[in-house]
Amino acid sequence: MKVLHTSDWHLGQKFYDYDRSEDDEEMLRHIKEIAIEEQPDVLVVCGDIYHISAPSTTAQKMFNRAILEISQKCPEMTIVITAGNHDSASRLETTKELWELHNVNLVGTVARTDKSKPLYDPHIIEVKKEGKTVGYVAAAPYCYIHNFPIDNDENTEDAQPKDENTEGTQPDNSDTTQERNTGAERQRRWFQGLLNEVASRNTDNLPVVLMAHLAVTGSDLTGHTNGVGGMDFTSLEEMGQGYDYLALGHIHRPQTLENSGGKARYCGTPKAVSFDEQYAHGVTIAEVEHGQTPVITPVWRNSSRPLITWPEEPKPFQEALEEIQNINTKAKRGAFLRLNVLMDAPLPTNAMAIATQEAENFNLKFCEIKLNSPEKPENEKEELKTITVSQLREMTPVQVAEKYMKQLGREIPEDYPIMINECIIKIKEEERA
Repeated sequence: MKVLHTSDWHLGQKFYDYDRSEDDEEMLRHIKEIAIEEQPDVLVVCGDIYHISAPSTTAQKMFNRAILEISQKCPEMTIVITAGNHDSASRLETTKELWELHNVNLVGTVARTDKSKPLYDPHIIEVKKEGKTVGYVAAAPYCYIHNFPIDNDENTEDAQPKDENTEGTQPDNSDTTQERNTGAERQRRWFQGLLNEVASRNTDNLPVVLMAHLAVTGSDLTGHTNGVGGMDFTSLEEMGQGYDYLALGHIHRPQTLENSGGKARYCGTPKAVSFDEQYAHGVTIAEVEHGQTPVITPVWRNSSRPLITWPEEPKPFQEALEEIQNINTKAKRGAFLRLNVLMDAPLPTNAMAIATQEAENFNLKFCEIKLNSPEKPENEKEELKTITVSQLREMTPVQVAEKYMKQLGREIPEDYPIMINECIIKIKEEERA
């Protein structure tokens, strides 16, 4: 079974107040072209269709038009789309029945009975070719771990299918009801229950694709600026046994997980969503056979309007401005620019306006200044540890300013303490007024 695996489109993103509709349209055209050329059996879109849960009308129309065109160009191809943490699950499912007429399956929420028991049928999609079933997709949308349905079926673990590529012993059934109701345990039992249900239907040993939108422990989070503090992590073992390919979304860096036997992959986002995503972007083609290691082929794309941090090595503000002219503007016309500045001196008060104008002179879209502190001497590095909140509360504003300037490798200017104290007095006067 040939799978076109993509995720994290983030349609409708406002990037530093710039509209990215043209970038989104270009990305979707590229995906459509790949689908037409490759003629996969199934297209899986593993969450974060939109950048925000209440996307603009423009973004929604763009999504509808793209999926409809892909469906029309590849009429035999099954399409499965799941909600990510950026999406509104209920909004995504409002047109579910209409999309099914075009062989498009939308899975926004984890289905359950009125007694909050797992309901697996809406998550299992048969992939057909010329009227014959050629494989299965088990579609898992994003779900907070404590919101998974409770599965107290004693047979859930006993029925786990054997997976030759996954090491480890089978867990026993001695866990208590309280343990079963923890979030991680709910999630684990749900995934295995879903795969067990697929296995019961898969009497012809057809390939099985499990798709999910979550962060797997040990994955490379490069580019996720606030990723570590804002993500829940799931170990690969907790996602069950019985799939031939695990199509993952949520992490933006493309990667095949090392401990998965080549079966679990993040396809990554087809376009850069932040300046820190300085790596290749695209989609994945996976040839999946039951019981075999998938054959994975990344298909990369080059955006005509990339996100550039320039100069490559940080330089003082004025030198960094002068370096803008050295960007190949012909190849990167309209690119988004982050100015890479070495903080050897205070920036001009109108630094942003100056940088914006200079970027416009070369048809670039200026976004922000990345400030870099000068390299600190070795004998100072131990002294400049991160301070605790309690320590910060004990410091005066002037001491905080002195600490900040010291981390920049400079002494605080003589007039700074006077200016800071004048500001404090003014604020207190305003509060009393």
